[in-house]
Amino acid sequence: MVTLRPKSALRRAAERVAHQVSRLGERASATVSGIKPAVTPWVGRATSRVALLSVQVDPAALRGALEEYLARVVQTVGAPDSLLRGAAAPGERAPAPGVLHLSRAVELHFGQLQKLKDFARAHDPIEAVHQLRVTSRRLRTFVDMFEPFAEPALVRAARKPLRQITRAVRDVRDADVQAQGLAERLQQASSERERVAVNHLLDRVRKRRAAHAARAEKRLGKLEMGELGRALRGLLDQVALRAAAPSASYQLVAEVAYRPIVDEARALAPPPAEAPTAKALHRFRLALKQLRYAAELIEPALGGRFEAIHDHAKRLQSLLGEHQDWVEFEGLVSKRHAKAVRSGRETLAHGLEDMLDGARRKRESCRSRCLEACSRLPGSALFDGFSSAASALPPPRP
Repeated sequence: MVTLRPKSALRRAAERVAHQVSRLGERASATVSGIKPAVTPWVGRATSRVALLSVQVDPAALRGALEEYLARVVQTVGAPDSLLRGAAAPGERAPAPGVLHLSRAVELHFGQLQKLKDFARAHDPIEAVHQLRVTSRRLRTFVDMFEPFAEPALVRAARKPLRQITRAVRDVRDADVQAQGLAERLQQASSERERVAVNHLLDRVRKRRAAHAARAEKRLGKLEMGELGRALRGLLDQVALRAAAPSASYQLVAEVAYRPIVDEARALAPPPAEAPTAKALHRFRLALKQLRYAAELIEPALGGRFEAIHDHAKRLQSLLGEHQDWVEFEGLVSKRHAKAVRSGRETLAHGLEDMLDGARRKRESCRSRCLEACSRLPGSALFDGFSSAASALPPPRP
């Protein structure tokens, strides 16, 4: 039994309820129409009787109608933060397997990011730096891919700290790669002059690594990982809602998100008839890396095409990465050689000159292999994406 006030007060209360229902209905017009009749009849009957001071309400029927209404609103416009995460309301549609795959990948990457943030205290700091950089790039790919389906504020809140993480450990990782290569070369040195040159470079790289690591720790210590996590999960929720909307599907969302990644990589691929610069090959390598990470995020949508795309991108990216390592190493040796010549350190200068010649030969050999691999790109499955799928979207008009 619910005690109500006289008709005028009851009518005003009913109008307020109807106004709130109408406002929610505007945000969820695709799903509310089937729910409103389940809620409004008892309000209408109550307001139509002039002398009625009380009204009988079936609590079970009212609760069922409201729960169904809430389930459809949540499905369309999202759940408020006060709702417990993971508590599915009756009638709520289960997320597509591809959405769960995406959510699982993002959660795993973010968890790894939190563990690796304090890389200096890891069991293997060198590997921790490497994985920290890779993980931040994977999450940046997620943000870049699904930006069209999320609010700009969420995208900014996730993109900025992820970019800061990548930049903070970039120089540390480059120094680690150079130090590992120099340590291996020192063990294979065949002359005193070569050992002097390698030790000089190794000492220099290790000092730079220590300075870069201290700066990276300071920068990473200022990041609010809780805010980053909320931004990533908010973006995930909005992608999931779009994939579940009546006018979309997971397959459609995945294809729309993946197409710009493929188009950019295809545009940066070096033409067979041209001789690309080292910077051009490096840009193509970064585009391939993003393509591989994007394919991993939407693997269920790619289906049988995933393995061919992923493996091809990984092989070519690895080859281009080797070329970039030689480019950077050649730059390091060239700089130290010029300084040794100016300072009159003949033994060191001769040793660095020999290393410089060897680095140039290695870089040219690697470059030739890169160009050969790039010449086979036309006709490969690397840039196919969804184009071979029966349900693929038509290409955009120029």
